[in-house]
Amino acid sequence: MTDEELKTAKQWLKEGFVPRPNAEGKEKYWHARQMYVTFYSRKEVTREKRAVQRVVTRLRKKKNAQAKLYREHKKICRQIMDHDYFIVWVQFPTDEERFKSLDEDAKDSFDMWYDGPRSYAYCVKTEEEFNQIELDQEIEIVTADGTQTVEVIGKRIGKLEFTDHSYPNIPKLMYPYKYTDGTLVELPKIEK
Repeated sequence: MTDEELKTAKQWLKEGFVPRPNAEGKEKYWHARQMYVTFYSRKEVTREKRAVQRVVTRLRKKKNAQAKLYREHKKICRQIMDHDYFIVWVQFPTDEERFKSLDEDAKDSFDMWYDGPRSYAYCVKTEEEFNQIELDQEIEIVTADGTQTVEVIGKRIGKLEFTDHSYPNIPKLMYPYKYTDGTLVELPKIEK
């Protein structure tokens, strides 16, 4: 038996052969795949039409099932990622106060990366609440430190950032976005 006669089940199928039910094959380490693969000789395969058709049908069903899962995954991702949120950007006055309270040495090192008060994105639950908020208006939000008054510096209706959602990963929110009442933003409900 030479190496030219040995082929995998997939390679034999391309030529119209399938391994016999009692075929043992020979396991070899295949460097291209970095795994052990079973190889079959010409004596261990058959060209019987029913056996070949059975294998082809099973592979087609498996491929169709995987394609269906992939389509469902894409549909779910599209529903999640196309959902619009009501986003407001706010500035905490404590950022500016903190900068002013630093001593001169600390200000010099702080000033290298400090370019003014930072803005934070918060979501609003309803459209009515979102429409009532005006730019430069002060609103109250709930944080880990309690209720704080912040200034609104921007607002928009749009999308949030998500993690990798390539198949089979379901998208997750990139950051722990919060509503103004302090609760975490969750993924939208998916229609099946």
